[in-house]
Amino acid sequence: MSSGYFWDAWVPHFVEIKKKAIYAFQSDDSATPDQLIELSTIQSVEASPDDPQVFILTRNNDDEASQFRVSNPTERDVWIRAFLRAKEQASEVAPTEQKESVQVLSVVDLEEAEAAKEEAGGGREVETSLPRPEGYLTTLEHGYFFNTWSKSYWKVEDDLILRKYPSESADKPLEEIHLEKVIASHPTENEDDCTFHIATATRSWVIKCDSKDEVIDWTQALEEIRRHLRSKKTDGEAVDIGGGLVQHFVEVKIGLFARKRRLWVVAAGNDILCYNNAGDYKPQHVYPCKNIAAFDAPVETSHNKEFNLRMKDSTRSYFVCEAHEDREDYHAWYKEVSVAQDSMKDISQELGIDSTEVESLNLKQQDLDGRMRGVLDLIEIRNGNQPVFIRIYGRLRTRGKIVETDISHMQSGGCYVLDLGPVIFEWYGSKSNRFQRNKSLDIASRVRMKERGGNAKIIRLLEGKDDDDARFWSVLGGKKPMPETFILGEEEDKIKNLRRVYRVFKGKINKVFEGTVPSCKILQSNAVFVVESDYEFWTWVGRSASAPDRKLSYFLVEKLQSKVTGWLCWGRVAEEGETVMFKENFSDFPGQLMITAKPMTGGGNVSAKKEQQMIDVKKMLTLEPRPRDYTIIYDDGTGVSTIWKIEGFDKVPFPTKYTGHQWTTDSYLMLYEYKVNTSDRALLYFWQGRDCSINEKGTSAYLTKEASDLMRGKGESKQIRVTQANERDHWFVIFKVYVVHMGKFEDGWENVNKPRLFEVMQSTDGHVRAIEVDSVSSRLHSQRTFVLYTPNTIYVWYGISRTMDEQEKAVAIAENMRVCGLSDLTGKPEIIHLKEGEESELFWTLLGGKNTYFNKSVEFRTKPRLFEFSNATGVVDVEEELDWNQDALDTNKVMVVDTGDKLWVWFGQHCKVIEEKLSLETCMNYAQANSKLGTECPIIQTRAWQEPLEFTSLFQAWNLHKYPRSLPKSLPLIERNGREVYQEYIRTVYSIEELSSKTLPKGVDPTNKEKYLSDEDFESLFGMSKEEYEKRPAWKRETIKKQAGLY
Repeated sequence: MSSGYFWDAWVPHFVEIKKKAIYAFQSDDSATPDQLIELSTIQSVEASPDDPQVFILTRNNDDEASQFRVSNPTERDVWIRAFLRAKEQASEVAPTEQKESVQVLSVVDLEEAEAAKEEAGGGREVETSLPRPEGYLTTLEHGYFFNTWSKSYWKVEDDLILRKYPSESADKPLEEIHLEKVIASHPTENEDDCTFHIATATRSWVIKCDSKDEVIDWTQALEEIRRHLRSKKTDGEAVDIGGGLVQHFVEVKIGLFARKRRLWVVAAGNDILCYNNAGDYKPQHVYPCKNIAAFDAPVETSHNKEFNLRMKDSTRSYFVCEAHEDREDYHAWYKEVSVAQDSMKDISQELGIDSTEVESLNLKQQDLDGRMRGVLDLIEIRNGNQPVFIRIYGRLRTRGKIVETDISHMQSGGCYVLDLGPVIFEWYGSKSNRFQRNKSLDIASRVRMKERGGNAKIIRLLEGKDDDDARFWSVLGGKKPMPETFILGEEEDKIKNLRRVYRVFKGKINKVFEGTVPSCKILQSNAVFVVESDYEFWTWVGRSASAPDRKLSYFLVEKLQSKVTGWLCWGRVAEEGETVMFKENFSDFPGQLMITAKPMTGGGNVSAKKEQQMIDVKKMLTLEPRPRDYTIIYDDGTGVSTIWKIEGFDKVPFPTKYTGHQWTTDSYLMLYEYKVNTSDRALLYFWQGRDCSINEKGTSAYLTKEASDLMRGKGESKQIRVTQANERDHWFVIFKVYVVHMGKFEDGWENVNKPRLFEVMQSTDGHVRAIEVDSVSSRLHSQRTFVLYTPNTIYVWYGISRTMDEQEKAVAIAENMRVCGLSDLTGKPEIIHLKEGEESELFWTLLGGKNTYFNKSVEFRTKPRLFEFSNATGVVDVEEELDWNQDALDTNKVMVVDTGDKLWVWFGQHCKVIEEKLSLETCMNYAQANSKLGTECPIIQTRAWQEPLEFTSLFQAWNLHKYPRSLPKSLPLIERNGREVYQEYIRTVYSIEELSSKTLPKGVDPTNKEKYLSDEDFESLFGMSKEEYEKRPAWKRETIKKQAGLY
């Protein structure tokens, strides 16, 4: 009810309950609420004694109550319960744990209100991955006589609502915009203006920024949030596909006999908006593309280009675009609306696919894979049994594309990548451009690191110089001369490589994109997407996609492949398991190196160089807390666990007797059900082993959808991804015994004669794990406890400096293995306890004989700390790694381990000289600032693949199998004095012989070798002084260096 001067009146509103407040809008399209009631201020909600359709809400700070009227008493009771439940949740949830409710309650629909009441206890976590732009912006304010610009502070807050404040320090907002109601946010057409529009069905805002870059940042951030919220609200039914933005003054005629009006028309997303003027805040007409029955092609007259829209309600609107010789606006209009309209049309019948019939077919995974042509088997590719040939094309926009493995595709004007699993070849044509070479290196490096774990070797071949490798040419059918004519990269840029993206959702197939390069933002977790690019096909499976949709996608690919004659390829990837070449089909996948070339304009594109600052060692001394997500304890571990193991693309039940045992080459799903007071709760963990395949990692993610169906009706639920050695605290509450085995579960471990050795250690996160290691005596450690398993005897070996937690856990693990490991035999193995120094001959025999192991004992064990040095941002930064293991050692960086009595400096294989120098310098300053270390603290430098035993003993279950296969069998171990190594980096003078060698001393700039010569050597080599040399022009100095052999 709204109050007036003379009487009160009932005014219809659309009401939503969100995280903090109740919002009342004029309509469901409105983005700004007319009324806001904070949940924390509600005192009571009760039915009216006078009217059965009315309920009354009173607030702590209001003298008058708010009255709401609904259609019947039943709906009234639903709303009262929903209001009270939302109030209760707001008072229970702490500020750091607040969750945003996902329900939308409409006074028009009783069923929606009932569903919202049921879902009010659930909710979803605040999306931390979405951007949160904020800053001062200038807004166009519309007045009675003239418009003005006013400056205010705009901010997207954690509830994903855009709020406008009078200043940054203000608490009460002037205005709110609910971004899920926004139709589009886009820059204005005038490129000289630093302004952008935010458009809704009822209003538009014109906002001015300080720069064009700021306009782009704001519009991109708002679009990302808006698309996310609209996708959540519609459960994926609506996807904003309109790739471009078309806006212009257009002659519009609403109806057949109406007069023409000149309106500012914007086609954006899935709607067409018509304004009286470009700066208006309220559109006169809104045409949702889903309501367009037909969109007639443009009809060209002598002066105009005319097209018309026929809506589903039989009305018709005519749009007349002026014809210009230098512009054809009508084509842009037609394309934009056609793409949006096609994205909502089910094309399964056009393709001859019956989704109901497909769903009824009882086909297994291998049957579906067998229907595909050109299958890319990711496991076979990784093992080197299926070569993949990639062509790099373009210049201004370089891309990689899989082609047939044949020399006929090669030319001197291109670059190519041949993936043979353990070996990756790069071939550079003699006429290739530097952009193609950079892209080739990017793809090869990402395949090596992301898909091979850094264990593949990259070999670079240059045409006509060193490209005689027989392995490369034999796969391509033999070496042949390259053709004399070839296509230049500039010409390839003009060739439009058309891509189509299809969405499979709820048994329907929609073509959601057709163009050159789509954005990855169109991919949704609850659907399956098929990408078609000439003869290259990909299927992307969202983690929440249903089984019928996954099956239907195979038939879609089969239909599309039937139109292609000759060679083609098809790959299947899952969300979070995308391959490098799948990502090449999109413009903005995270982790891609977007290599583009743009013309320079006046030097304005040159970015400022960052200056290196001294590392703050006092900040390093401050221990960072562990992430809160890792420390949450949901219950006492008495809940019910159901575990599945991932096999191929399916999940199978995991034997309950092996609960708490997992294998490094497998992935698992676990549904954990528990109670909080009387409420049902559920957690869905998906655990990924260190050595499991990309297929299984992706499958474990998208199969959570099927397991999530089991969570319905169990109250609040949550999905949690867990990787090996990074398990959460609650994980160890569930599993009282936790053991990780090498290999796969199918390999078996209980009924084999080979002994199995498990290292039991309390990790840096405080939890005790048992991880299998090689069964040799050199893996023993005086500061650990070990369990040696054999079919007849289980040995528990206690190191001198083990902890009591490790000892107790090792005993529990041995007892667990005794009970579950040999349950199929009549007898149980005996458990023998051994202290270090009391071993029997049989014990050493089982471990292959007694060898040297790390036997240093300590009175007190100190928790080590690990620091990462990296200059990825342009300057060297330091970050502390928490809950770390061997996987944290990045070969592209420098790592420092503080053991409490010494500092280890580990150089990665590909780290930079500046990282090496600054890490050593920082360690000396860190030791001096740390009272527990002091200036005499040993600083020891080592290098990747050449670590001494004392260093590797800091890590649980150090895995030698992670070393590259191409390494020599025996490398000398490096253990050098870090202070002496640092002196090599700060030398300023070197001899001519040192600077002429192929391997330069550390810290020498190879482009300025002459700067490191003494004055005497400089004059004897160049015949002039350094001052005379510097006066020469740059090109002359380069010639002098070449003649002197110091280039």
